[in-house]
Amino acid sequence: MKHSIRAFMILLCCFFLSGCWSSKEMSDLAFVTAVGISKDKNGNKYKVSLQVVNPGSVAGGQQASVQDAPVTIMSSTAVNPFEASRHVTSKMSRNLYYAHTNLIVIDEELARTKGLYELFDFIERSDQLRETATIVIAKGTSAENVIKNLTPIDRIPAVYVNKLLENAEDNGGQNIKVNVDEVLQKITSHGKEPIINGISIQGSAEEGSMQESIQGSDPKGKIEASGIAIFREGKLIDWVKGDNVHGILWSTNKVKDIVDSIDWERHKKAIALQTIRAKSKLNVKWQHGRPIILMNIETEGNINGVNVSVDLRDPQTIQKIERLWEKRIEQEVMKTVKRAKKDKSDIFGFGRTIYEHSPKKWKEVKDDWNVKGFTEVDVEVNVKAFIRRTGLRNQPFLSNPNR
Repeated sequence: MKHSIRAFMILLCCFFLSGCWSSKEMSDLAFVTAVGISKDKNGNKYKVSLQVVNPGSVAGGQQASVQDAPVTIMSSTAVNPFEASRHVTSKMSRNLYYAHTNLIVIDEELARTKGLYELFDFIERSDQLRETATIVIAKGTSAENVIKNLTPIDRIPAVYVNKLLENAEDNGGQNIKVNVDEVLQKITSHGKEPIINGISIQGSAEEGSMQESIQGSDPKGKIEASGIAIFREGKLIDWVKGDNVHGILWSTNKVKDIVDSIDWERHKKAIALQTIRAKSKLNVKWQHGRPIILMNIETEGNINGVNVSVDLRDPQTIQKIERLWEKRIEQEVMKTVKRAKKDKSDIFGFGRTIYEHSPKKWKEVKDDWNVKGFTEVDVEVNVKAFIRRTGLRNQPFLSNPNR
């Protein structure tokens, strides 16, 4: 009896074992690491370009042959992105596999004219494209050129671009790494417009796609993080770059590492400050029926360079530097707010803040928010800055070179 029950239990378990019914051999898969989306020459169809890994060129890591290109680019056109991507299969001996796609590149002209909505409908509906994939805008070049450009150090271009953006975001504060999910959240909600980093090619895009380009010490086509794209209602309308990006990062709580320089008396950019910690929060108050956005920013940082004679051992001097730094941050934020109002694009999420704090009042101002409400809303910025360290040297060389 016991043996019969045991046999029955074993047989019953077999019904719950799914096995590998959907498994596919690695040798039958073409791993897509990046997707480029643009319009064809006539502007009537979508052109989808896929960056596919050449397994034999990268499998050995450092020992792999540098004579073979690490990736192959396959492209096709159709009336919509999904159909275009499916047409690529007629040019491949393997099944396309998107689970490792970590970069999506959108052509600048496409982002300006067509916008993001139709593209993101295709991206979100895909059962393979991951929402954690980084998204960028090809600035001054085509999306195909970006994914074709071969890169040194990291042989897979998609990996290189991701690491480039991570490094640029963590050091300098002039770029930002954005994934598909972040953009989706903003284009599907009210009161906040998306921002996406740009990628450009310095040098020759044609030579940059050739294997010989990365065999020398000076690649002919170099990929660069190049400014932030500003959107309104899903369409690209402007670019912000350099120090102007700081205002966006301060106000959206995305500061990781920003280097600022403040003036000291008659000397321009005399003291360099590096942010080590920062946080910001948006709030709203109502005055005479009008919303006022309150932006509270707190930051801590170190003094990294001094080009004037100043006594850093004096607490009053440190306090003065802190006040000047606060003023500098406030100026950066207000400058960017002014720029965004000119573009009529609420990239800060002021509208979203109003909705979260006063849903009923948001209904009163939400209609045509970017054009009317956002451009007229008042903003108050309150900054608290603290200097934590002055470095190994308290006295600058200009104060006493013998110290």
